[in-house]
Amino acid sequence: MEKKIQNFSLYIIGTTATGKTKLSLSVGEKFKGQVVSADSMQMYRYADILTAKATKEEQSIVKHHMIDIFDLQVVNFNRNDYYYLAKQAFDKIHSENSFPIVIGGTNYYIETLLFKQKIAENRINLEDPNAFILEMQKKANTNYGNTDESYPLQKYNKSDNGSDQLKNNKQNELQQGEDEDEDEYENNLPPLYENDNSQKSKEILDKELEVKKQLQLMSNEEKYKQLKELDPLIANKLHQNDERRIQSYLMQALVTGIPPSNSMEDHEDVPLRDKNCLIFWPRCKSKEKLDAQIRKRIYEMISENGIYEAFYIFETMIPQNVESEEDPVFLKGVLQSIGYKEFFPFYRLYLSRNYPQNLSKDEKTAQIKNLMYEDEEGKKVIGQCIEKLVTHTIQYTKRQLKWIRHRIMMNSDSEEIKNRLFVFEFDEFTSENFKEKAINPANQIISKYFELAEKYNEQNGDIHPIEQLANDEVLKQYLIKMDELMDVRKAHMKKGLKDWKNYYCEICKKEIHGELNWSIHNTSRKHKKAIKHIEKSAIRAKYLELKSKMGETISKDEKEEQEKIISDESLNENNIQDEQKQ
Repeated sequence: MEKKIQNFSLYIIGTTATGKTKLSLSVGEKFKGQVVSADSMQMYRYADILTAKATKEEQSIVKHHMIDIFDLQVVNFNRNDYYYLAKQAFDKIHSENSFPIVIGGTNYYIETLLFKQKIAENRINLEDPNAFILEMQKKANTNYGNTDESYPLQKYNKSDNGSDQLKNNKQNELQQGEDEDEDEYENNLPPLYENDNSQKSKEILDKELEVKKQLQLMSNEEKYKQLKELDPLIANKLHQNDERRIQSYLMQALVTGIPPSNSMEDHEDVPLRDKNCLIFWPRCKSKEKLDAQIRKRIYEMISENGIYEAFYIFETMIPQNVESEEDPVFLKGVLQSIGYKEFFPFYRLYLSRNYPQNLSKDEKTAQIKNLMYEDEEGKKVIGQCIEKLVTHTIQYTKRQLKWIRHRIMMNSDSEEIKNRLFVFEFDEFTSENFKEKAINPANQIISKYFELAEKYNEQNGDIHPIEQLANDEVLKQYLIKMDELMDVRKAHMKKGLKDWKNYYCEICKKEIHGELNWSIHNTSRKHKKAIKHIEKSAIRAKYLELKSKMGETISKDEKEEQEKIISDESLNENNIQDEQKQ
């Protein structure tokens, strides 16, 4: 490979279970590329099966970077750290006369590498990045440790508050309006306050301690009110019951004196970091077939001993007093990954059976399989866990797709994206179909790129190889269609982050996120049906009231109905039920 094309990079994006790994291995093996993982969970050692990490055999075919770099206890790694370590990997790969192939499901990481977004000051010594990794590991071991407080794990005992906690979480989900575009909500907020104390002065740490004590005495409503006074712009973008973000942003405002909204960044029309790149997007045409493939892959992970892996991680990471997957411990590090917390109820059931301690891997696997396939309660619980994992994974693919459309396709101008984003659509999950629809055209494009790059001479005024690819009569059929790009841009309907805000529908009693969703909501069947429901309820209530005044007997059923109509809570529940039926 000529030196002039050494800065070339390839990005493979897409949802879960669409063949990104298979495509990266094919391209990497054929053209001597090296994979740079952009999956936040694959960085952890021992988290292999349920994170769909490339196997040792696959890693021997194509060299991989940014996987297996941390032990399970590390939790304070962020996208800035990822950027600097990944760029270090880029430099190393290019120095070896190769090129990076970036793949993974954490689109935030991919976006950080691809576009010139704001990056915090580097805290990594790039001359010795391993020193940073070792330091992170050292801190993590100090924080967790293999102490008597967390080992051995206490046997599971049922608690009365577990169901209440789950119920409260479900209520919060309803209040936050899961059916609306949560990603637009999240994508338009600045980063949460940094929790890594190693980078803070004593003065800041003392101030934090003082503020934390102050906030502990305040209700969430009081916190939200104070945040609205200090930073109305950010407060207007938050759910009033979004306690985590309200706490974090208020902490930042009080400790630093800087409104969190100052760090907000418009994600549109941000230039590429390096224009000498291509983006491949394998995607399945059929949602039904993708959902079926997700289910199939989950069962394959289980058959490959994924449950044992989940148990190992629980035993390594979970303190003895944790009784529910709703516990905050599941919000950090590898435990937040889809694929682990879903199996925690089955793990609790396993502990309740008092199996012998210190079993070998084979013996423990046998016990797990017996509980899964032979025990009636075990079969029921594992079935529920699997269904929850399937649901969460399908929901995650929707968020991935929205991120691609609203962030990766929107970040840069249309021409920059259109000239380098190649879409490989396939309709069957077979090796033959994927090879024909994705692998073969991908290989053609890379091969053509290198052919053009070898002849390219910028001083002679040659057209860049990327632009030449976009005009190739055979290959341009795979480019993202301009109509699709324009449709997404029209739907985006954002002038900028500072114009984006939450709306509240008094009729439906719910928050709506962003101008687009607000306009859609006001013309939706759900909203119109809620209006009709209120009108009918008002008429019915008036009728019952008049009937009572005229001295006519109101039946017991009518009496109960009248009380329900008066109740706002009942009306809200009816609205929710009506929405769920749509």
